[in-house]
Amino acid sequence: MVKLLEARFRFIFFVLAITTFIKFTRSTNVSLIITTSIFEFAVLYLIYAFFFSDFWKQGRLYIVSHVLFYSFTLLISFISLAQAYFLDESLIKNYSIFDLNLGLLHFGLSNVIPTYLLVVSAIVVTTFLFMNIELDLYLLHHLRKTFLAKVENNHTIPKIHLLLILISIAAVVIIPTTLADEFTHPLSNRLIPVDTEEDINIEFDDLDTIEFDESKIYSINKHLTDLNLGLPEQHRVLVFVMEEVTIDDFEKDIAKISSEDNFFETISQNTHSYNNYLSAQQDSKTAVQSMLYSVFIPYESYSHLDWVEKFDAKIRKQDGLLELFNIQNYETVFAISSVETPWVGGYRYPWSSRITIAQEDYSELDPNYLCLHELQYQQACEDMKIFDDVKEAILSHDKLFLLQEFVYGHTQTYEEEFGLTPVEYYNMYLMEIYSFLEENDLLEDTTILITADHGSKSSYRMYSIEAYQIPLFVFNQKFSNSEDASVYSQVNFKDILLKEIGVYDSIISEEFSYIIGTTASNLVGYFESEDKYFIIDENREIVEKSVGMNSTEILSEYAVFNAYLEAFTEDLVLINK
Repeated sequence: MVKLLEARFRFIFFVLAITTFIKFTRSTNVSLIITTSIFEFAVLYLIYAFFFSDFWKQGRLYIVSHVLFYSFTLLISFISLAQAYFLDESLIKNYSIFDLNLGLLHFGLSNVIPTYLLVVSAIVVTTFLFMNIELDLYLLHHLRKTFLAKVENNHTIPKIHLLLILISIAAVVIIPTTLADEFTHPLSNRLIPVDTEEDINIEFDDLDTIEFDESKIYSINKHLTDLNLGLPEQHRVLVFVMEEVTIDDFEKDIAKISSEDNFFETISQNTHSYNNYLSAQQDSKTAVQSMLYSVFIPYESYSHLDWVEKFDAKIRKQDGLLELFNIQNYETVFAISSVETPWVGGYRYPWSSRITIAQEDYSELDPNYLCLHELQYQQACEDMKIFDDVKEAILSHDKLFLLQEFVYGHTQTYEEEFGLTPVEYYNMYLMEIYSFLEENDLLEDTTILITADHGSKSSYRMYSIEAYQIPLFVFNQKFSNSEDASVYSQVNFKDILLKEIGVYDSIISEEFSYIIGTTASNLVGYFESEDKYFIIDENREIVEKSVGMNSTEILSEYAVFNAYLEAFTEDLVLINK
């Protein structure tokens, strides 16, 4: 007989209440809050119904059923809790438990989900489980003698129980399938196929016999081999890295800004634009690393527990931009508007100095700047927080290489709280930089590069090549306006920079780029042109491709990627020092 307000039944509602409360504090998307809450209740109730069946009421199975029920429920509760906290972002990223591995789990617990949220949730759940014992005794000795006993002895409760099972089954099936564009949940994502315009299945077994161009393996990286290159005697190189901006995003948002306030329109007559610049790395960590060391990194940033030990140290042994500028007595400065975190972004490289926020200067209640601590590893403020320090670095050094990795836009809350899209905010910041340089007569000896760390991490957009096409603009007062349509990626950033400041005469483009999707996407891509590219989902063996590539060509280029990956792990495409 099903018992009204039975402990495990109450626990389901308790979990649902917590996650729903968090959703309402984190999002204004009411329809998403409602559908995800219904979906979570349906999943939890089906688990409850399974472990409440008569099969589990025999001897020790009764205890086992309780242990298994709470184990599954707590696991799903944790997943739902994380979903609730990042609800708006999850609609874009479509996180899935099917992408989870030990590396991602470790990264999520230790760096992403705020510690206080985990601690508070553990305390609340533990307290509730303990109180359940007392509540059961109260219900048994008091309420069951009156109203509940009468209700439970008729046939109403079993009928409601059966009805809830049927409704739950329907909800688990119907909600993810019919609301695919407006619904997301880690328990259902990846189970529903992603629609792509041109997709085919490929036979990965044929990789062993496919012919491919082995020379490509050793032409991908653009190592710096000469640290004695003649840099300008006096120059300021300022690199500003926007957060997750595609060319499409940039053009859409920049069009909203009036001419007098538009930084990019102000500099347009003195700007070199790179129209086929791709994000070969869709994670910030590997993107910045690729920019500094001219190495294509053939793996996702956070999918491996031993990532730093296995790969990061190898790449940092290569000569790169910082070594070149440092050895020629440039001040190399890394700027990020967050509390110092050794492994974040460009922090762990050999900069002369760093501009960050001191722990004692950080407060989420900062009266002047928007400051957020949404990600466990990042206590950060909008980028204007460190603007005075950036200006001081520019004024203090005639020979300067400064890279600022923008924070604004790292989570959607910045836009929701501040009211500007990331591109609009960056435009405002860069106008301030331009005005400062102009007021101090520093424009003549300054080159400014503006790019993005990577393209879109939206799970739907990443099946389209536009998600990997990012801006790259280079401004110098002496330039005339020009456009370059050659294919480049972060691997070519060093060559582009050195050409723009007069060190190189030209840039060598191989006219192709391989691509790695963001962590947990399992995507690998290849691009030559709008008519010749593909994106492979390695889990599902699906390809989104242009009309100009057939299955044989796809397998051939994918074979090159796999051969490069093997060569990378064996140090064959790195320069040993």
